[in-house]
Amino acid sequence: MSSFILPLTIDSRKIIFLDLETRASDYLINMDADEDEYIIERDYLNSKSLISISDTHEFQSLSEYEEDHLLANVSFEPEFNSEKNMLSFELKKLPSTPSVFSTTGQNDILVKKHEKTLEIRLLKQMAHNSNKIDHLYVRFFYKSDNYVYEALMLFHFVEKTDIKFVGLDFGSEASQMIEGQYDPNFQAQIFQQLTKIFTDIKSNNIKAEEFESNYCRQYESENLYKSAFFIKKSIKVSEKAAKFDQNNFILPKDSIKFITKSADETPDFFKDWMQVPNLKLIHNHTNVTSQICIKIELLDTVLDIDFISIKRSVYKRLIAEMIESYLKKHIHKDIYLNFTVLVPNIYSITEIMDTKNIIRNICRDFNKDNHRPILGLEISSISESDASFYGFSSNLKLLAGDFYITIDCGKGTTDFSLIKIDEEDESIMTPIYRGGFAGAGNLVNYAFLEALIYYIRHETNKGIVSEDKLKKYFEEIFNVKKHDNRAYLKEILYAITEKCKKNYNPLLTEDVVISQWSEVKSGAYDFTRWLECLRDDDPETDYFFSLLLRQIENIYDWNNYIQSAVNEIAKNVVESMQNVTNYLQQNRSKCAGIILTGRAFHFKPLQDAVIRQITLMKGLKNQQLIIDTEGIDKKNICLQGIFTRNIKLFADVASTPIEVAKGSLRRIKKSEVTEGTIKKKLLQLKEMFISPSLITMGNSDFNSVQITQTNFADTQFLSGGLIYSPSDPSHFNSGHVINTRKGYFIIAKNLRGERQILELKVNNLNPALLHLKNFAIKSLFPGIVETELIESLEN
Repeated sequence: MSSFILPLTIDSRKIIFLDLETRASDYLINMDADEDEYIIERDYLNSKSLISISDTHEFQSLSEYEEDHLLANVSFEPEFNSEKNMLSFELKKLPSTPSVFSTTGQNDILVKKHEKTLEIRLLKQMAHNSNKIDHLYVRFFYKSDNYVYEALMLFHFVEKTDIKFVGLDFGSEASQMIEGQYDPNFQAQIFQQLTKIFTDIKSNNIKAEEFESNYCRQYESENLYKSAFFIKKSIKVSEKAAKFDQNNFILPKDSIKFITKSADETPDFFKDWMQVPNLKLIHNHTNVTSQICIKIELLDTVLDIDFISIKRSVYKRLIAEMIESYLKKHIHKDIYLNFTVLVPNIYSITEIMDTKNIIRNICRDFNKDNHRPILGLEISSISESDASFYGFSSNLKLLAGDFYITIDCGKGTTDFSLIKIDEEDESIMTPIYRGGFAGAGNLVNYAFLEALIYYIRHETNKGIVSEDKLKKYFEEIFNVKKHDNRAYLKEILYAITEKCKKNYNPLLTEDVVISQWSEVKSGAYDFTRWLECLRDDDPETDYFFSLLLRQIENIYDWNNYIQSAVNEIAKNVVESMQNVTNYLQQNRSKCAGIILTGRAFHFKPLQDAVIRQITLMKGLKNQQLIIDTEGIDKKNICLQGIFTRNIKLFADVASTPIEVAKGSLRRIKKSEVTEGTIKKKLLQLKEMFISPSLITMGNSDFNSVQITQTNFADTQFLSGGLIYSPSDPSHFNSGHVINTRKGYFIIAKNLRGERQILELKVNNLNPALLHLKNFAIKSLFPGIVETELIESLEN
């Protein structure tokens, strides 16, 4: 790897870290800006800032042979190529007399050097000017003694009414899409509406005569597409083993069931198909998928591949199905597409960039088949908890300098953001901190499942079946390795627990629920008779069990599983946020309110538990801080905030800051786990995430922070619930951490003064608990640089 990183601001709304890389000599022939394609709305009243570059930033090198340069010591030499409509900037070490810029060869573009900032502006134009510029390429390049480093950007200048805005929420429980356009008569506002995503996918997958059939996993609304998919247990691929790349192969479309008829969900169906695990929840954790294997049938051999190895291929195919279905249904004329994807705060920058590349390739394929109706494409990502705040902000009276905390608790992840209202302009909302962890409503569902199974094993049984036989029966239901008829009962159990969660009433007594269960019958069979069938190995055992399960409406909190789960989630939310609130208190900053969004908060016991824990937090003992969100769709609210035009700093960085911690990580001891309780399973699940500690936060766009005199072998780097470790854990004399589109890197100097580049890689061990001491440095937001060390800090 060898590149330079140039921090800059696009259109006064998006800060990016542009990669200047060594390129093939003919790359300008194709003029492909790839990631750096942007749609700029025309403004006939004001000039617009296309690019702004601050002198206070560093031009950072990801090369062991090149040095960093402070941008104050770099000059930008512009040249305009009218044939290619390209404005090129050569970056040079500052000459003795700095250049004074004026208009270039293109009359619509002004390049101007302020005292501290280089700015490229699109000048205001007359609306009737037929010669106005419609696009511009901007190229940056730097010549060193070794290579030429360069980057290409493409700007489309577009009438507001020619832009189509689309947002995708790929949810752990359900996915949804939204579209928006400016009103031709009132161009100050984007009018938006949810798309019928389930209808679009049905139209793309089934025959017209089957369209009204009953499909499983269908929500009460066609706007939601439930994230419950099936994959073939054995997939045929037309490749030889020697050429097969398990990380990047294209999953055949017929290997995924995007929608499934209810009538098809039979024991025979589950011989060939298995449900796809929660793609957001597994999040590179091999312990979740170690038992799940898919057979890949190649031309010359058969491979057993664990699910994590083909996760990207499955993810790509599912997103492709959603977006392709939308494009085919809704794009019928030439448009400029501004596409935004919601991402959880636990996503790494690598996963975010990979998702954006998937979307870009889908749109390119659509253009090839439809003679390029998408004339320009800008793809952005936005944090789920940021978007929830933007969506809800219209209900708030925002005051300059206030802080808000948003907690977005979905099915698979819990995300939270600290948002600051600008000191001078209340319309500008800046994310100061983003964090999160894997674990939310799914843990509540798991608790309901445990309660149901516990009751059947310990209360209904009454000694009819041996404990070992009943235990083995449920183990076979949930054993993903087995290809037998019993697997379909797992899907029924999941559906029942979901229904019982919706019906849950903590005031319903145990006697009432037991009475309801005792009335469940199918002909002569009740649960007692079913247990006798199981004891006698009756072949109808599974069939009658499925009939009885479907009649269950309520579950009691047997063995306290449900309350333990909501308490655990609430506790983890508060522990994750405690240092955020400490920061507010220490800096005498006002927290104006805490907003609870996300579908998991529809489960009121969870919402109540989180509120109770918040009221106990240091510095936040006022329950008045909880903002009433009743009356809003707690899932849909994030989509309402996707199209906000206010500045979104670091929109492509999921979680900030990255925190650098020195010290070891404590793991759970077996002696701390109580057998036979929900605690054991919750702790096992909790090993999939950690709760980072916040030291300081900045409100700037610096991209590096210094590290001095530290042993990287004893240093952990935290971001968004993930732990990163350096690729070479040696002792270095000094260095600094930077954030790039390729991930986090340390630019270090070893004891001999030699420059080295160390990549920070996600540590998949993910210990459950952190006791962090001896923080090496203050946090990198990327935020304001503070070089003083922290000798010791209790978590």
